[in-house]
Amino acid sequence: MWRILSSVCITMLWMQRNRAIFQQEVTTVEQNVQECWTTGLRQLQAVGKRELRIPDTILH
Repeated sequence: MWRILSSVCITMLWMQRNRAIFQQEVTTVEQNVQECWTTGLRQLQAVGKRELRIPDTILH
């Protein structure tokens, strides 16, 4: 779980950096944190749904 969140946050930081440099986007720390959490949770939900479809990980 932490591996997924850490990779998502690193990716989000690069995306935010690129938007700030190339599109002159100005954001707050709160906006950046919210974007990382939202994206991280969405990624974790996707992994959870995928795991539920695998026969070996189905909860009975």
